[in-house]
Amino acid sequence: HAYRRDPEYTEKKPATRKSYDANLRLIETKWGDASVASFTKPVIREWYLTLRRTAGETQAVRLVGMFSILFGFAEMKGWRTEGANPAQRIKMKIPAPRARVATWAELDALVASADRLGLPDVGTACLLSALQGQRQTDVIQATRGDFRRMKVVGAASVWAWRVDRSKR
Repeated sequence: HAYRRDPEYTEKKPATRKSYDANLRLIETKWGDASVASFTKPVIREWYLTLRRTAGETQAVRLVGMFSILFGFAEMKGWRTEGANPAQRIKMKIPAPRARVATWAELDALVASADRLGLPDVGTACLLSALQGQRQTDVIQATRGDFRRMKVVGAASVWAWRVDRSKR
């Protein structure tokens, strides 16, 4: 609860806070009554292994990662000794990234559905996401002024999107 009141949390973007909240609820359900000082690396490692078996590698890594953030916060508050984060270096197996590739037919269907529903901006967002590889937040925040027609040597002019990525 103290973490959720701290600027380290409150100044994060809404999408990040939403993701964190989901993880924090699960941590609180399991560990809400436990003292911050009572956690050890073996306890966190066993919980990680249990999560891997019951919830999958991705969920296990996410929850232990969130716990690591909480323990880092606890260090800053003086609730744990500096450098005593039991969620660090517990030899987690990092899952392979998801690789989902939409077919051209699927992309065309998304755009056609958006147009049929009178939501051409949604179709444009689908195309920007798929063809530019930008984060959802960058696509949603794009404005008409972010796009410029540019001359290309030896070709017709093209539209260019000036975007400052929200993350690396």
